[in-house]
Amino acid sequence: MACSTRCGRWSTSTTRARPSRRCASRRLRSTTSSPTWRRSETTSRIARRNHPLFPHQKGASMRKLIALMVVAALTAALALSAIAFGATKKVGVKGLSFVPKSLVIKKGTTVTWHWSGSLPHNVAGKGFKSKLGPKVTFSHKFTKAGRYVVVCTIHKAAGMTMVIRVK
Repeated sequence: MACSTRCGRWSTSTTRARPSRRCASRRLRSTTSSPTWRRSETTSRIARRNHPLFPHQKGASMRKLIALMVVAALTAALALSAIAFGATKKVGVKGLSFVPKSLVIKKGTTVTWHWSGSLPHNVAGKGFKSKLGPKVTFSHKFTKAGRYVVVCTIHKAAGMTMVIRVK
């Protein structure tokens, strides 16, 4: 029997458990009560049934999978760049003490001290020393592992010290 679109071809589909007869051009638009077949119906049905990431969606597209992989790659790249370049930790001064009193950081991390009160302060540690002043910002990048004791040389007797551990 020929299809009603006058193409004259019929095909038998074996993708389902029960074979069905369809128009070979998959564009059967009949005036009878026959269903309308589209070219992608068989493949989208197979994709819905077998696709591991999107089993609940009709016609899981490759574009969604590629977009998901691009987002994952960009997220990983941003995370690795933050680790590679090191983070920045901030230390403040409250009264005559550093806030926080101790830090544990990774190699390559930059520590920034900022004090803005009326009292002059400075920071000094193994291999670095800032200038003295009441409103100063100073940064130091820690590249070697170890334990660093940082002090304000003016207020050391008052207990203005902190410990930085670099892993």
